[in-house]
Amino acid sequence: MKKVFFVFLLGLCSINFSCGEQADFRKLMLLSSNQLTYDNLKKITIASGSVVLTCGTLIMKAERVVVIRDSAGYQSAKLYSDRGKLATFRQKQDNGLWIKGHAERIEYNSRTGITKLLSKAEIQRFQKNRLADKVNAQFIYYNSHTKFYNISGTPNRKSGLGASCVKVVIQPHRGKLHHD
Repeated sequence: MKKVFFVFLLGLCSINFSCGEQADFRKLMLLSSNQLTYDNLKKITIASGSVVLTCGTLIMKAERVVVIRDSAGYQSAKLYSDRGKLATFRQKQDNGLWIKGHAERIEYNSRTGITKLLSKAEIQRFQKNRLADKVNAQFIYYNSHTKFYNISGTPNRKSGLGASCVKVVIQPHRGKLHHD
């Protein structure tokens, strides 16, 4: 099956992923997949089969991606992995750090600024190609407007026996120490 290449003009589906460069919001989106459907009345795009979505420094990959644009022009995107694989994203932040992550499902809403990574979720931040921070959990919630994270061992936030744990790696400060 031939690859489908589709460019969304005038910000039709430009996704400003939660942690990325502000300039990415104004970039054209390039979508590559094996199959694509677009419903102009409902403003829904469904791409499937080795989907690669690129917008500025943002690169997202999944087996299936559904993008919905509301009447105000905001987008919500759901990325779905194939069995045994993970949906992924990678993007440069305004502060020069890179962030990348993966999960079985990734959901993003540009109106609320909320990103959810569900099942086998991981986020990594890199500084100069060196791992700065890393979070592993079953559920990661991030609000880019408030900079609030909620990380849970299970996607339904249940706790108790059998609940998986959250793992976080935070690197120490590498600058000069100041003594008062």
